[in-house]
Amino acid sequence: AAGTNPNTKRYPRTNTIMDSTRTKKQKGADSGPSPSALKSKSEKNNYLNTIFPSDEWETEKKLWVQQVSSTPVRQPDVVDLENTLDKELRQENALAWSICPGRKKIFKKCFDEIINQVAVNCPERGALVNRMQEEMEVTFEGYQKLYESVLAFGMRKVVNKSKVKKKHSALDDEVKNLEQQLAEEEAKCQSTTNNNKEELEQQKEDDMLALKGNSDSKGLY
Repeated sequence: AAGTNPNTKRYPRTNTIMDSTRTKKQKGADSGPSPSALKSKSEKNNYLNTIFPSDEWETEKKLWVQQVSSTPVRQPDVVDLENTLDKELRQENALAWSICPGRKKIFKKCFDEIINQVAVNCPERGALVNRMQEEMEVTFEGYQKLYESVLAFGMRKVVNKSKVKKKHSALDDEVKNLEQQLAEEEAKCQSTTNNNKEELEQQKEDDMLALKGNSDSKGLY
């Protein structure tokens, strides 16, 4: 339709803002209710508009205003809303657990429609429920930031642990290489010590034989 807003934020159902869409020129064109009823309806619409501000857009040089409906809902409307919720969850492939932006968006739309239904019967109650929803969103955003912070911290811990593990493995390899070098040097040192000891003993024997030979030569004279 020419006056259909492509950016509608709420569920298109009977007696919702989709059916309330009209040009500004068309506002107040209906006739029939008494002045007191019109006043009461106007006050209710104003109250609803404070909870759900109207959307405005222009097509074919006409300014369209989209507002929530002030018509009370019936049981079939609630059933249709639930069916629409389930349908959109399936189409979005929303996760059944954990943080899912798609699921959050769909439930936000459904909750807005429920607030609209409550506000039609009692605007004050609808405003209170809307306030509670806003508080829940603030709390959710706080938990989401905390979750993201904890997740980032956990990732840093994993990365740091991986780095420490690699460094530890490198140090282990270095220690093994040093131990091997130490063993080789000790073997060389032991070999050198044994060789020197044998040379000293051989030198000592040679000196003793030489000394004995000199003594025997002197005895002949």
